[in-house]
Amino acid sequence: GDVYKRQVWMFSLMVFGVYGFYCGSSYLTPYFSTVLGVSVAFSGGLATLKNYGTRLVGAPIAGAICDKIGRLKFMVIGFVVAIVLMIIFMMMPASNSALVPIMILMFALALVDVAMKGVQFSALDEIGVDQSVNGMAISIASLVGFNLPDVALHPIFGAILDANEAVVAYKIIFACLLGMLVLGFVMSLILTIMQKKSKKQPEPAKAAE
Repeated sequence: GDVYKRQVWMFSLMVFGVYGFYCGSSYLTPYFSTVLGVSVAFSGGLATLKNYGTRLVGAPIAGAICDKIGRLKFMVIGFVVAIVLMIIFMMMPASNSALVPIMILMFALALVDVAMKGVQFSALDEIGVDQSVNGMAISIASLVGFNLPDVALHPIFGAILDANEAVVAYKIIFACLLGMLVLGFVMSLILTIMQKKSKKQPEPAKAAE
């Protein structure tokens, strides 16, 4: 039972990584208008495209890839890609001279994140969480993974923006977003390793018969 609990908490933190990044990436829109000096209408249009356009493309692609390589593996690779993109994004100069690459990076990040968001809960089966505790697992994951970022991130990021100059504040926010991706990556990696180990061991129920 304890292993399940550990896995459920790790899974919850993995969801937190994906959804926390999803929530926090809404700060990319004001970054465009405040720091990069793009018009509010333009950054609003970008946000709409980012939020809805990526959903149409991201989820079906994710589903197709997951069928080939497995969902947990997809999560690990997704986190790696997102971390690399985020680091490049953070290295970009905070000026509109780099506007096009920054826009491309933002869309790429949103695409990867939406793709992961679409398949993360289906990875529960692969973790080996017992069907009987599936409901509990999902409720813990929802609480930690969804409610926590929804409740905590905006006040925290708001406070960071109030306390610092815009460029500095966004650097801190982007670092937090990167931290969430790293957390999710570590959790998904540990879960993958645990899953591989459990495959090698005979199932105790069958061994006891």
